[in-house]
Amino acid sequence: MWRAGLLGLTIALFGGFASLFIWGAIEIADILVHAMNSVNR
Repeated sequence: MWRAGLLGLTIALFGGFASLFIWGAIEIADILVHAMNSVNR
């Protein structure tokens, strides 16, 4: 029974880290785009 809970917790943690990593990548890309636009002007 506890294995199912452990599996669910692992999936939840993995999903959380994945979404956080994706959000961070999007934020970095947005900053880079703004920096490139500033350089081009």
